[in-house]
Amino acid sequence: MPANVVKALVPTAIAAVLLSQEFPVANLDTDGTLFTVVIYGVSYSDAIARISGWMSRSHIGPVLVTDGETSERLLSVPAARRPRSARRLYPPSPA
Repeated sequence: MPANVVKALVPTAIAAVLLSQEFPVANLDTDGTLFTVVIYGVSYSDAIARISGWMSRSHIGPVLVTDGETSERLLSVPAARRPRSARRLYPPSPA
């Protein structure tokens, strides 16, 4: 694979379309089962950072990111933040 080309395998076609919109130059590819976004003109580390941010906003994943030669990383959807309880689990300390 040429330099500055990263592939991201995503779970659904709509995820591939949405992810491709995050990058100026990206193509969609599928074999009917896997959906791949081929991203051009970005480094592997930049692609990881941008895809992680996209996953935090969209809650779509997991995404397998590879540069096709040396690096491969599976990114998971971050867990949703739990609202904090107003109830204390301990008594207030004496003042």
